[in-house]
Amino acid sequence: MRKLVLFAILFLAGINGLFAQVTYKQNFKTLKGHDVVCPGLPEDHFSIIPAPEVVARAKNARANAETKTATFIVEYVNFPENAKAAFQRAVDIWEYLIHSDVPIRVSAYWEQLGTNVLGAANTTDFKINFPGAKKANTYYPIALAEKLAGKPLNSDYEADIYCRFNSAMTWHYGSPETIAAGTYDFTTIVLHELGHGLGFISTMRVTGQNGDYGLGTPYKSIYDIFLETQDGRNLIDTASYDRNSNEMYRILTGNNLYFEKTVGIERPKVYAPTSFSVGSSISHLDDNTYFSGTQNALMTSTARSREVTHDPGPLALAIFHEMGWKTTTIVHDEIKNKLTGAPTKFVVNVLSDTSIVANSAKMHYRTNGQFQTVNLTNTPGTNEYTATVGFENDVTEVGYYFEVQDNYGNTVKIPGSDGVRNDFQYLYSFKIGDDKNPPYVQHTPLQVEEVSYPKDFLVFVDDDFEDAIASVVINYKVNGTTQTPISLSKFDADINSPEYSQGLNDEYLYIIEDGMKGLRTGDHISYQIVATDKSGNKTVIPTEYTSTSASTPTESFYDFTVTSLFPTRNLYATDFENASNDFATIGFSVKDEDGFNSKALHSPHPYRNGLGALDPAGSGGTYLNFERNEIAMLRYPVSIGTGSNLYITFDEVVLVEPGETGSVYGGEEFYDYVVLEGSYDGSTWFPIESGYDSRDNALWERVYNGTMSGGTYPNSLSKGNITLTKKRSMRMPPRAQGGATGTPILLRFRLYSDQFTNGWGWSIDNLYIQEEAPVVLATETEPKSGITLYPNPSVEYLEAEMTLSEPQKVLVEIYSMEGGKVYSEYIQASETVFKHRVGVAGFASGNYVVKIRESKGVAFKRFTKL
Repeated sequence: MRKLVLFAILFLAGINGLFAQVTYKQNFKTLKGHDVVCPGLPEDHFSIIPAPEVVARAKNARANAETKTATFIVEYVNFPENAKAAFQRAVDIWEYLIHSDVPIRVSAYWEQLGTNVLGAANTTDFKINFPGAKKANTYYPIALAEKLAGKPLNSDYEADIYCRFNSAMTWHYGSPETIAAGTYDFTTIVLHELGHGLGFISTMRVTGQNGDYGLGTPYKSIYDIFLETQDGRNLIDTASYDRNSNEMYRILTGNNLYFEKTVGIERPKVYAPTSFSVGSSISHLDDNTYFSGTQNALMTSTARSREVTHDPGPLALAIFHEMGWKTTTIVHDEIKNKLTGAPTKFVVNVLSDTSIVANSAKMHYRTNGQFQTVNLTNTPGTNEYTATVGFENDVTEVGYYFEVQDNYGNTVKIPGSDGVRNDFQYLYSFKIGDDKNPPYVQHTPLQVEEVSYPKDFLVFVDDDFEDAIASVVINYKVNGTTQTPISLSKFDADINSPEYSQGLNDEYLYIIEDGMKGLRTGDHISYQIVATDKSGNKTVIPTEYTSTSASTPTESFYDFTVTSLFPTRNLYATDFENASNDFATIGFSVKDEDGFNSKALHSPHPYRNGLGALDPAGSGGTYLNFERNEIAMLRYPVSIGTGSNLYITFDEVVLVEPGETGSVYGGEEFYDYVVLEGSYDGSTWFPIESGYDSRDNALWERVYNGTMSGGTYPNSLSKGNITLTKKRSMRMPPRAQGGATGTPILLRFRLYSDQFTNGWGWSIDNLYIQEEAPVVLATETEPKSGITLYPNPSVEYLEAEMTLSEPQKVLVEIYSMEGGKVYSEYIQASETVFKHRVGVAGFASGNYVVKIRESKGVAFKRFTKL
């Protein structure tokens, strides 16, 4: 069923003036992308492209840090010393080629990757609409975002670039001239991977026969903005191409895509092979155009053995400069709403890799529909420019933007334009008058927490009035018992541990370290966060839609559980009859459930809607995405084995909302889902296999859709039962994902739900990890013989016959295929041959299941009512 997808509100419609203007709001949303994976071709191509002249000149004169225009700080994980030295040579090259006053932090990992994979890299975050962003609604890799902002945007404990290198490859670490046959130059590959982390990375993706960008968001990356076809049509211009379209797919796989031409160079051709390769397509230059040994070969998709390239090349450098690594930016922290129109000081910092044209820095502002312009005054010896403006009593809203000209010939305006559209100007804005809106609150909820670790709570709170937050409080319950509320304090670098610093967002951070002392293993905690501003406006998170007819969500609670781990095992198996203590759960429980013949691991039935929040300003848009994660984590880590059985098998019933036709796991139209995940550290989780929903089995989907109730987003009323059980088998994660033989891995079942439609949920039974599962389901212990039914199909009556292990009282039940029980009766059998007639004339036409339970087990048989 189709859903209305609500995104966080960033912009509000403005008033038309000389050209279109839209009110702009700074936003510190982040985005995680997919790694760019770079293979090697074991085909010697001896060639040497030396480092650029600027690097050679600087080194020949004197290895002097003053000549460098950027600084990298590298954290090495498991690296051999000779690899570190070769890595540093690549770092030295980049430090002379790009400009940034903010140190670029790199996490580099030495580990086994896939066959012939040389390395992989990514930006740790994309940032959007931060102070200094040149393009609105556009994701920037964090290293570039920090360069444009002129200050760190994350903490000193977080890397800006994440890269991995294959420890199993045959590497060359020495001087270029000595490279041996069959080896890969490590400095070349590091130079390449760092290039991806610096921004040579696209969000373009293919799903089925459709192409799109933004990784499930409405936005694009700064790299995507410049992509165009051979005839010059921009790929993100919606006047040329629809999003999520087959036409865009054909462009992304048409081997005819380019990066927009910049001054003085040819138009770079982008790698767009006919078979789209996730993590490679679009994020490289074209191999066939810039082949090995040529000056632009570094950023192509595949490196050959014995190929040495220590220069990104003029085309790649032009791309980096165009994205912002050589530019001018205006950095401004927007003015918040004010109670009065008293004189207001506007402050910007102009950061430039060249010089600024004298008297070109200006502010344009609009009041009552009219624009005025004032010159900005430079504070001598600084990059700061200011203007002070007072406003008349009848002014209730002010819109404004800044501009400056540099000696590259550029006119820079902020807020910037939105991608390829330059026919309008975004405006910062603030209102003058009473404070009527509650605060904005963001928080990542706790889930399964280790009992010995401190329970730290970090909450980001912002208000549309300056310094207006009065209090931030946590209300909570432990095992259902209400506790004394906890007050959070604003982050203070002199008091709080620096590991909690969030960089630019520290000014919005409220924190309490180890806020819930005395918790014990098995405790379940429910909590909510209440933020109140000085005018008494209050925001409570989370909220939840509690019915299909609810027009607004109601206040709710996050849930987390406290646990500890058991010793690591080589294998694990359970039929859940005595396994309730083996799992740390949120929502899930081990229990008997109507329609099943034994205990199993069950999600809530029905499972619950997601938790989130609407825009506190009342726009109706979603501010915090609505999502809930029901979790059952196995408390026994399992050591990845070496034997023939490296599988996880279990029986399951999955009745969760199906996504849209053709949608896949990870896409925005893949709604609720279930997934089995693994983790090596208890913090970072990855799917053992892709998540799935009721579409995974035709019977599940038919049953889920069989009985629906509600309005626009109806819920499924169908219930699960033993007849819907299907067996699933998944392989333990391969070493390429980080799991070497003997590595302990944690496993958890997770059910994800959004705020709309829900259903019965998920059951898991007969779990076997690296151990052979019995051929017969453990919960279906057969008596000596099964059930005989006749006539089948039936019209008026059904005869059931079965041989019992002994005379006894027998339970006979009949279920519809939707899980509803339509018949139940206990019958005393005086002999071992049991016979029983059931009248079925009143049953609706369709398929049913007869279930007979005796002391030694249970038997099932399906029949059809005509």
